[in-house]
Amino acid sequence: MKFALFLAQGFEEGEEVITTDILRRTNIAVDLISITNDLHVTSSVKLLWKLIN
Repeated sequence: MKFALFLAQGFEEGEEVITTDILRRTNIAVDLISITNDLHVTSSVKLLWKLIN
């Protein structure tokens, strides 16, 4: 099983981290996907996340 988590600029990192952690602990693959063409996404507290192709 695979899960896609779409991230927008200003996302809440707690929601991403908790969701990703729970899914990965249950052996579900998680892809983090930017909703823009940019692979750099900044969270609500200005943490910069670089997503990989």
